[in-house]
Amino acid sequence: MTCNNLIPWNTHWPIRLLRPAFLLSLVPLVPAPALAQASPAALEQELTKRSDDWMRAVWDKDDAVLNRLMTDDFVLISPGGTSKIQSRPDWLRNARLAGSGECAYSNIHVQSFGDFAIMAAELSCKGDYHGIGMEANSVVSDLWVKRDGGWRVASRIASTSPRFTGIWMPLLIGAAVPLAAWLWFGVRSRYRQRNSLVSSANRF
Repeated sequence: MTCNNLIPWNTHWPIRLLRPAFLLSLVPLVPAPALAQASPAALEQELTKRSDDWMRAVWDKDDAVLNRLMTDDFVLISPGGTSKIQSRPDWLRNARLAGSGECAYSNIHVQSFGDFAIMAAELSCKGDYHGIGMEANSVVSDLWVKRDGGWRVASRIASTSPRFTGIWMPLLIGAAVPLAAWLWFGVRSRYRQRNSLVSSANRF
């Protein structure tokens, strides 16, 4: 018995129209190839490099790199400082006050969600701020977004704020300068008084 005996394709024209669909339904479906995506290791390596370039550009005041790696609506959230939430202009203004230094990431973990990725890591920075030593050891969580074919950081949540080291040396210098000036003027004044007394005694 053939399929034509079960279903009279040639006698019922509406059924003839459904015959191709019926035949296609008997063919196993072949899954479409998945969209190519970067592996977790490759993405972690890329975001780590971009993060290193970002921190280096902060110390170097490299606006070209900062504009390439940061979104215009970047925001920093930190528990310390006078302002717990800083916009990109405010954060860059404060960052430009720092002198030379360097930062290093460790214990990096990256998790992606399509065009979004979160990079959590420990960040250690050392440098100077107006001649005062500065150290920052904190845990950061950066949100990266994919725009125009590249990853850009949109926000950072930092667990701590930088702390200053070596602050006693500037304070000591600041206190020693007025003291030295006071001693110098005191010795000079006494020396002049002594010379004046000697000159008066010689007249007699």
